[in-house]
Amino acid sequence: MTFIGVGAEGVKTSLETSALIYAEDSGESHKYVQSGARYGAARKGAAVFMNLRISADSIQNSSQTTENDVVAFFNETFLFGQILQEYVGG
Repeated sequence: MTFIGVGAEGVKTSLETSALIYAEDSGESHKYVQSGARYGAARKGAAVFMNLRISADSIQNSSQTTENDVVAFFNETFLFGQILQEYVGG
């Protein structure tokens, strides 16, 4: 799962909240969650890429996700151009 947006839009908070929900709402089975971030050069207003892995098994890989079941854009300007092509492979 990857959330893409601009700094100060709540992308990091949304992804970390999702991670907590998945970890706590896994029923009787235990789920492992891992989140990671990649930020643009600027502190505010730069692109933010937040990745979340969810697994029934221990997560050993900490690299950026390359296959996503969910890609959520928090800023409509990312729906066009290079960033969209990068994440959907088109």
